[in-house]
Amino acid sequence: MIPGPLPSLHLQGISRLAKLTVAGLFALIVVLSFQQIYSPDIGFHLKGGAWIVEHRSFPSTDPFTYTASTHEYVDLHWMYQVLIFTVDTFAGEFGLVLLNSLLLLMSFGILLLRSVRKAPLSRLSSWHVMFFLAVWTVSYLFEVRPHVLSWVYLNLLLLLLEEYYDGRSNYLWWIPLLMLLWTNSHSLFVMGWLILGCFALGTCVRDQKFWTPLVPVTIVSVAVSFLNPYFLRGIALPFQQFGFLHGGNVFKETIGEYASPMNFDFYTANGHFTIFQPLLPFHLFFLLVCIAFLFRLKKITFHELLLFLFFGYLAVKGLRNIGNFVFVVFPATVYWLQKTSPSTGDAVEGRTIFGRIRDFWNSGSVQIACGAVTIVVSALFILAAVNGSYYISFRSNRRFGYRYSKVSLPVEAASFIVDKKLSGRILNDFGFGGYFINTLPQQVYMDGRNEVIGESLYLEYSRMWRPVDKQPLLDKYKPEIVAFPYQQEFLWVHFLKGNPQWRLAHVDPMAAVYVTAKSPSEVAAVDSLFYTNAYHRIDESRIDSILSDSSSRGNPLFSFREHYYPLSELDLSTFCYYNDWFDAAVQIGLNGLERTTVDCPEMFYNLGHYFFEKKDFRRSAACYRRFLKTNTDGLAEARVAGILSGQIPGAADSASGGQSGSRKPDNSSH
Repeated sequence: MIPGPLPSLHLQGISRLAKLTVAGLFALIVVLSFQQIYSPDIGFHLKGGAWIVEHRSFPSTDPFTYTASTHEYVDLHWMYQVLIFTVDTFAGEFGLVLLNSLLLLMSFGILLLRSVRKAPLSRLSSWHVMFFLAVWTVSYLFEVRPHVLSWVYLNLLLLLLEEYYDGRSNYLWWIPLLMLLWTNSHSLFVMGWLILGCFALGTCVRDQKFWTPLVPVTIVSVAVSFLNPYFLRGIALPFQQFGFLHGGNVFKETIGEYASPMNFDFYTANGHFTIFQPLLPFHLFFLLVCIAFLFRLKKITFHELLLFLFFGYLAVKGLRNIGNFVFVVFPATVYWLQKTSPSTGDAVEGRTIFGRIRDFWNSGSVQIACGAVTIVVSALFILAAVNGSYYISFRSNRRFGYRYSKVSLPVEAASFIVDKKLSGRILNDFGFGGYFINTLPQQVYMDGRNEVIGESLYLEYSRMWRPVDKQPLLDKYKPEIVAFPYQQEFLWVHFLKGNPQWRLAHVDPMAAVYVTAKSPSEVAAVDSLFYTNAYHRIDESRIDSILSDSSSRGNPLFSFREHYYPLSELDLSTFCYYNDWFDAAVQIGLNGLERTTVDCPEMFYNLGHYFFEKKDFRRSAACYRRFLKTNTDGLAEARVAGILSGQIPGAADSASGGQSGSRKPDNSSH
């Protein structure tokens, strides 16, 4: 077959509405991709690129940790790492986020190109709704990580194979080069093997012969994957990682990206059903894909069936795979939803109830309305992402921007350690290691490279959060610094605050840093007044009015104003509570209520705890009752009942307003 031209987007001759829809959707991709850098893996990828450039070789054992320094390190991400190290050297954080945004635009651009290969947009219905859902679904994974580059390879491979299968062009011999790049950029290159195998089997079934032109291309493409710096070890890596998706594996049980997206507990928050949360678009997309699959079932091709089954299975097994599923099945899903065949214009068979629903959906007036709604909703999402209300609505740490996120990464803790020249051995949290690798001078305890760390070391690390004695871990590694996220590992706060061998040297909204008593004297201990530089002290006379005024501020998803959610205050006040600094916890919590622009029942719940510890039972009950207006919690309910009934010693007088210097809260705070 003589190579033919690749398809164009067919933008000529389509309506202005369709062009505006395309522009709005791609603007949405840009805005959603411009998030503050929150991936904990960014540090070891940057450091890996720097190491490769400096040594002009590839690491064979881990150079970044003191616990796994003898462990095998198969770095198949080396090409991506060198790329982002180069970009970071010349353009810093902005360059990293811009590169990520361009790669995402490339992936979705190729996806749209694949979708119009049989017909221009003017003849395709449902594409705008499905494309919006695809963007919304995949945006859950819009982080600066190598899988974003992997999506570009995946879409290019599918474009070349789909063009060949439909007989429009033959660029098959570009595929081995593509697979060579993919293998040396990301460990999920085996997805390419899987796609090639599905298409090769599909052509064999269609042509009723074994040796089709795609078979030798597939063989060569698999063979070139062995051309990586680690040869057989490189080929084995993705199969090792695949094991992390299976039940009983320690990583799957504790690491979020290995969890199944089909766990519908995501829709329950504090005992209530919550429809709007990050996996809603995936569930909608998956449902529509299954419906379209049923429409097409009688005429589905063999390779389409295999792709749907394989990638559907992988998506159901782990959150990290939902992007691959979306990119693989999207064009076929759009075709399956059509009233007429995109290639021939013939009516799709069937007058079932599903067929009548599809006929109504594909009517011209409905499609015009869908296009207009897609533009409006995209604009609203852009606005909501920029002003923060989109992320706040489901309590995400993510925010619009391009800097390193100080509430997702230990940015301030790393700066403190570097500024104070603390170069001793560090015992750090699993999620901190990636960032620390690139910012600290010393090796770290561990990081998120599961295949390097291994299950036994990870199980040992689990002492960080389990209610067991921490001393054996300290005795084994003899660290001079301990750094951890106190929200998840609060037991360390209880263990270290009464230990004379350690002192708190730094605390921020993300991390606490403790150093040994032998550390330099200029590293002063942090006391309960640490917060006074960032927050003002609220007088006793103003407390009740703040509780009343902040009782209900709403939680708008779409608005024109910039919003603030007191995430930093929630975290810092929680640390103070764990450290028995109850007055500081109250002050920081009240500052958070003053600053918030959205409803924050979580802060009222926490303040209920803080006031309870201060034996200010009236305010404690008021805060708990405000929280219980929109949530359920057994402890809060029990404490309110105990306070009002007088079962808690000293609570009756306080609850009736007997505490000096306070007044009864307004009804809105109850």
